[in-house]
Amino acid sequence: MNNIDLVIQNIQDFNQSPLNLATDYLTARQFPDHIPGANPEMIPAMVLIIDRLWQTQLQMQPHAYEDIVNCLQESWADIRGVLENLGANDLQENPENVYEAACQVFPVILNAANNSNYVFTAKFFHWCTKVHFPIVDSRARAGVNQMVGEGEIEFADNHEINIIPPGHNPLDDYEGWVFLYSELLNQNGLDALEAADTASQMETNPSLCIDNTLLRILDKHFYTVGRN
Repeated sequence: MNNIDLVIQNIQDFNQSPLNLATDYLTARQFPDHIPGANPEMIPAMVLIIDRLWQTQLQMQPHAYEDIVNCLQESWADIRGVLENLGANDLQENPENVYEAACQVFPVILNAANNSNYVFTAKFFHWCTKVHFPIVDSRARAGVNQMVGEGEIEFADNHEINIIPPGHNPLDDYEGWVFLYSELLNQNGLDALEAADTASQMETNPSLCIDNTLLRILDKHFYTVGRN
């Protein structure tokens, strides 16, 4: 990214909202620090917290909440196995492993909801590990497209990134997001972002301050760009 000062300003703008901080704080408390710590009995609360706080609107679809919870509980042992096999730095160093994992675990939710809950799926699995799965929603998409168009994002090795609205298969779209964030995490100048995120959270409300991963911090930036 060419302008780290702009990224920091957008993170600070995001963190000025107590509602934003409360959403992250409550979500982080519901999802364990390590996915092996989660058990199937926690899944109803995990699904509810993502849907209601992150406005994914499962309530607009009859039986979606119940169907997704049931499918996750039935498949949880397999999901945990896939996620536990990911390395902590795989998004940065081995993005193909992250995409392969997404191809295995995302369909558990997508198939339960007729492929109509792509945004919920990405947000749910983002919080499951916090370091692998980029969040996808309309504001993040708008922010990414704007910065790509303005040349604010540079890609190494001429890797083509095509961030487009999802087509028939959401996983075809998600591959671009995985490799986009892999490219970003390998760029220089990101060291200051974690300190800036913590400092601005503390300024707004120390009681709601949490440690965010760089993946989540970059998502705050794109969300802010896409909001404007």
